[in-house]
Amino acid sequence: MKIFKFFLAAVILASLGSFAATNLVFVHHSVGYNWLHEGELSNFLAKAGFNVHDTDYGDNVPGTPDPNHNPIGDFTDVSDWYFWFHNHLNGLLNWECIPCTANKIVMFKSCYPNSAIYEEGTAPGDPTNENATTWNYKAAYLSLTNIFAENSNTFFIPVTAPPMKPGDGYNKDNAKRGRGFFKWLCNEYVSDYRNHTGLRNVAVFDLMDVLAVAETKPKGANALLPGYRTHDSHPNTKGSKAATGTFLPWLRNALNYWSTGVEKTNGFLKGIKAKVKTSGLVKLKASVDSFGESPGSARIISGTNVLQEFSVLQPKGKAYISVTTSLSGKKVLIKLINKREPKLILKFYATIPAITPFPIKILLGNGKSFAVDLLPD
Repeated sequence: MKIFKFFLAAVILASLGSFAATNLVFVHHSVGYNWLHEGELSNFLAKAGFNVHDTDYGDNVPGTPDPNHNPIGDFTDVSDWYFWFHNHLNGLLNWECIPCTANKIVMFKSCYPNSAIYEEGTAPGDPTNENATTWNYKAAYLSLTNIFAENSNTFFIPVTAPPMKPGDGYNKDNAKRGRGFFKWLCNEYVSDYRNHTGLRNVAVFDLMDVLAVAETKPKGANALLPGYRTHDSHPNTKGSKAATGTFLPWLRNALNYWSTGVEKTNGFLKGIKAKVKTSGLVKLKASVDSFGESPGSARIISGTNVLQEFSVLQPKGKAYISVTTSLSGKKVLIKLINKREPKLILKFYATIPAITPFPIKILLGNGKSFAVDLLPD
């Protein structure tokens, strides 16, 4: 029987239709380039109706260049964002757009060396100081707050820097500080921005969290996951596709919140391994941040269709498990394992659509949910 291997790539294209023909620009260097192309992010965004534009090395985005930042496309460190958004924002908003249109979504990402923070530094920090300290990083993003608020019709997406590979600049203490700062950026910074401005046009995508070893691991914590490594700290194709798989459902949620004020809180599966057989058997393993307390029952859905229901998961050692039968009488199961990095194991049957992606959502009785779409490798 032929088996198809699927990557995690979470986007329900129809649900993004309301944002069709939206111009999006992504400021990046090599990791971002690989993400757009090897990870097929550009392809899936285009299929969802987005016009994807980007800047890279050598791009002379119009503006008022600083002598030390010319061309501005060469500079994407955290200390460079001040110059991008104070000197080149209008050029960026119009970058690669046809006349009378503008980029409504602005993504920007630093490369992997920026995930290493060498010391805490001194408050309040300097937004243009190249020393990688926690306070300088905070100052850099805080210097953008007024810019974001003055451009409330634009959606801004800071993307955290990806993790580093052991042997290619990784240091456990620097990586720990980096991940701690990115948590601040994703949570405290965004929350304070929304509370102080009353606006919803900023959300942070935590790329480091998607690609990094769990913080709780005794060895290699916060480094690039082994399965995503190449000869250096650039994530491989699998890592780039994993980033796409997490970003697309995250984007759907973020844009929905921007548009409606209704915030959805789906969790995301990481390090996913899935197989879908022609019989309709779906076997899936993945890591999650947390299952929460006492998961209760579980339901697997696709859109509005219930694919499988599980009764209350019973504790078994460090795990919770429920075994039942499908509508056709075949054995199915769900297992949640509480390790340092919690694991999910799922086996169920479904009618596989001829056209991918195949969206599923895992709903637990305690309110936790995890949304994924499976795409063929």
